[in-house]
Amino acid sequence: MIAHLSRARLYWLLQISGWATLALISLVFFLLDEELAADNNSLAAPILAFCAGGLGLTHAFRLVVKQRQLLKLPVWQLALVVVALNGAMAAALVGAIALWAMATGTVIQAQQDWLALFSIWVNTTIVFLIWTLIYGAVYAFRNYRHEEIVRLRAEQTLRESELARLKSQMNPHFVFNALNSIRALVAEDPAKAQQSITQLSHLLRGFLISDRHRSVTLAEELRTVHDYLELEKLRYEDRLQYEICISNEALEVQVPTMMVQTLVENAIKHGISKTIEGGGLQLRADIQDGQLCLEIENSGELVGTPFRPDGGFGLANTRLRLQWMFGQQAQFDIFQAGPGRVVARAVWPAVLQPAYTTL
Repeated sequence: MIAHLSRARLYWLLQISGWATLALISLVFFLLDEELAADNNSLAAPILAFCAGGLGLTHAFRLVVKQRQLLKLPVWQLALVVVALNGAMAAALVGAIALWAMATGTVIQAQQDWLALFSIWVNTTIVFLIWTLIYGAVYAFRNYRHEEIVRLRAEQTLRESELARLKSQMNPHFVFNALNSIRALVAEDPAKAQQSITQLSHLLRGFLISDRHRSVTLAEELRTVHDYLELEKLRYEDRLQYEICISNEALEVQVPTMMVQTLVENAIKHGISKTIEGGGLQLRADIQDGQLCLEIENSGELVGTPFRPDGGFGLANTRLRLQWMFGQQAQFDIFQAGPGRVVARAVWPAVLQPAYTTL
């Protein structure tokens, strides 16, 4: 039953049941102690107030942790911040309960002693620290499971994409169109036909050996992209205009194999090919704050939901691969940048060493 609860409902279920259990244990403990029970006018009220305040403070602590992204701090800094916040919460709760209890006369006489209050503050801090450790453990376990699921899904997608690439990127229609275009050039421009055959062989070789490397340099990827664009220009002629603007430092950054080519193909297939007059494509890449910023802008209109599960493996696979290789440091999106302008934008750490290689 718990497995089917949403995260929010499960959180509140555990919060309320945990603090209610603490209240019940505390009440039973005091009732079993005849001395404490005899000196106290009302045990239930301060205990319930303590647990209600603890629930509210821990919930506020959770919001601060999430909003300030404290879990991303180094371990020693996180430990100091957690201890300080728990101590402050304990001081606020004990002080408020003590003042309220003394004002209403529902506190035992010993609790008016500063040493006793200090002891209660220490115990309360320990309670908050235990809550924090439990919350941290649950958060870490949930993240581990999420990352494991993402990794397994990415592995499955990558395996499936090897066959899907033969149908999508190296599909018979593309090869057939390229060969037809080259055949028309044989008599008209033999030198151009020979160059196009070389480009096609390079492209096919790149497709066939792409499974050996999970990442290549951007410079290597651009060679495949250039061959692909030149072959597509044979078919689209003046309807396809492209420009590649890459900074020198970006050329050595590792990119997932065939990722840029997939995005370029997507731009032509769903953008430029849809209009009679064709359009333009611009590929840009630069290093910004230690990250590679890659943008592919093409003529066209963004239709539907690009990342829908049944929308093909290209865009969804790109997002999964970047997430698998670089985690939350990578971002990928496709959006309408203006009338007749669609931009696919990917950002990830500028890594110079190969990420994954299979032999």
